[in-house]
Amino acid sequence: MQQTEEGRKLWKLWTDKRFAPGVRLGRPPGSATGYSGSQYRKQKAKAKAEAKEIVALMEKKGFEIPKAEFAREAIEVAVEIMRTDAMNAKDKLSAARTVLEWTLSKPVAVSEVNVKKAEDFLSAILDAEGKAKNAE
Repeated sequence: MQQTEEGRKLWKLWTDKRFAPGVRLGRPPGSATGYSGSQYRKQKAKAKAEAKEIVALMEKKGFEIPKAEFAREAIEVAVEIMRTDAMNAKDKLSAARTVLEWTLSKPVAVSEVNVKKAEDFLSAILDAEGKAKNAE
């Protein structure tokens, strides 16, 4: 191909297109590896239907689903992401974390301050200081 002038020009055209700024070859970023477009669309439609059922079931069971329309939709999308096989594990875990944060109440952190122990510690220090001063 590069032996003739015509072949070299054609080769240059191809390589210029390939390495031009802004040109992305191959799959678009974020596309699901190993699935065709039709397979992915079928999978996504099934996951979307399951997500609506799951959120409705969660609401019946007493989970705190936000009442705002967009918040509910966001929870459904997160569940849909969790149910889609084509998504990578990182995205599924992120969606799961989101669902858990917004639907389950967080446990209250129990912080018990034992004032008596702190007072004992301070009085022990003062006693040590007082004994040191009396010894002098």
